Amino acid sequence: MVRRMCRSTWEIAILTLSDSPLRTPQAFRPSSIIPINVLVDRTKRIREAKSEAQKEIEEYRKQKEEEFKKFEAEHSSGYKKAEEDANKEAEVKLQEIKDAGNERGGKVIETLIHALVDVKPEPSEKIVIKA
Repeated sequence: MVRRMCRSTWEIAILTLSDSPLRTPQAFRPSSIIPINVLVDRTKRIREAKSEAQKEIEEYRKQKEEEFKKFEAEHSSGYKKAEEDANKEAEVKLQEIKDAGNERGGKVIETLIHALVDVKPEPSEKIVIKA
């Protein structure tokens, strides 16, 4: 180990430690030293933040799905009521048609049969005018 006279304690420390082949002066500068535990802590915090963000996303998604289901339930009930009202009106109209058919059905059938059986040929008005 070679020692020489130096003025600053930093130079003494560098010269003392530079004799070791595994240690270099650059490794002992504070700006270049990053402890392993700092790196591990940093990655752990990143993973925790990522998992927390994922949980928040899932909670937000569930909340929005519940809001949508609630909204859909409130507004779809109006459609069901309107559909029921329309069905009731249709049933009333069908009953009116059936009643009218029962009342006047015989007369309508009689008129149709009379029109088909009692044929009275008449010339068209256009033919009569030309003649």
